[in-house]
Amino acid sequence: MEEFFFTKRHPWFFHQTDEHGKYFSDLKRLIEQTYSSNGDTPVILVCHSMGSPMALYFLNRQTQAWKDKHVAAMITMAGVWGGTVRALKVFAVGDNLGSWIVSERSLMVEQRSNPSLAWLAPSDKFWPKDEVLVSSPELNVTSANLSAFYVGLGHPEGAEMRKDVEGLIRELTPPGVPVFCLHGSNVPTTERLVYPHFPASTPVAKKGDGDGTVNIRSLLGCTRWADQQKQVWAVPNLSEQITF
Repeated sequence: MEEFFFTKRHPWFFHQTDEHGKYFSDLKRLIEQTYSSNGDTPVILVCHSMGSPMALYFLNRQTQAWKDKHVAAMITMAGVWGGTVRALKVFAVGDNLGSWIVSERSLMVEQRSNPSLAWLAPSDKFWPKDEVLVSSPELNVTSANLSAFYVGLGHPEGAEMRKDVEGLIRELTPPGVPVFCLHGSNVPTTERLVYPHFPASTPVAKKGDGDGTVNIRSLLGCTRWADQQKQVWAVPNLSEQITF
């Protein structure tokens, strides 16, 4: 028997998810072509970080019959299922991903313009509305009043972008395919921003559990499907370095 195995990349960029019509139509066509070129073998989708909710958004918009035929499983690594507090830190002061060449603030303006960053803000389905995410003498921000955070920083457009994207996968509807959910943990991860004075001062990041970028409660979002569909496996405590 002749066997074929193809690995194909389909990268996406930092636009608003529901503006990716061509991306998703191309992705569907790629899946169908890969299925056909491999003797009608269902494909496995491998997704990393924000690619995981992107794939969920895509699968939620396909018929179950199409998924049963074309998709064998979805493997997610470090999926951002419910957002991350780090997204607020990036919006506040920028993020250079650890580079010593480029300052965080030099990237802040560009990063604030990405609707994907607003999509990564903490979801009220994962953070109770009385849990403080940003604290200061002047203002406390929770998942219930995130707009006050954006407005307070002088960028009300951030609040508008958040309104546009917050409902895209807010209910976390199961994908309808077998899921292998890989994630890390026990790495200090931004859990709250503390401002001596908001917004004039630089915030201090208080840490909690996660993979260094995504909070543990968000990484575990995929486990909610265990009671809603069959075949959900969670594989915790994997670092991104080991995974790749």
